[in-house]
Amino acid sequence: MNLPKRLPKMFSSIKMTTLGTSIAIAGFLYCARNVKLLVLRKDGKSVSFVTYGPFGRNIIFTTPLEKVSAKASRNSANSAIPLKVKGKMLHYSVDTRGLFVHPQIFDSTVGLRRGFSKAIDLTTWY
Repeated sequence: MNLPKRLPKMFSSIKMTTLGTSIAIAGFLYCARNVKLLVLRKDGKSVSFVTYGPFGRNIIFTTPLEKVSAKASRNSANSAIPLKVKGKMLHYSVDTRGLFVHPQIFDSTVGLRRGFSKAIDLTTWY
C-alpha cells in the first residue's frame, strides 16, 4: 500500500466533507431562527413562534411573554427585530418588512425589552 501518496487525498476529502456538513448545519440554524409567523395566544400571556424547518416543515413552539425580549423596537430596527427567548441560545429574527396586523399590540406585548437576570434557574435544568 502506498499510504504517503494517498494521505493528502484522504485529508482533503475529510476537510471537504466537514466543510459541507458545517455549511448545511449553519444554513439550517439560520433558517430555523427566522420567524415566519408570530401568534399572540388568546390568554394574552403566551406567544407562539412559527419558524422555518427542514424539508418545508414548520417548527412551532409556545413560550410565556415574560421569557421574550425585543432587542430593538419595531421603528428603530433597520431590517429585522432580534427577539431573545430566555433559555434559547441564539436570537430569533422578525423581518420588519412583514405584515404587522396589530402593530400597537405587538409593541406592547412582544416588542417590549425585558431585562433578564443573569441568575441561573436550577429548576429548569434536567
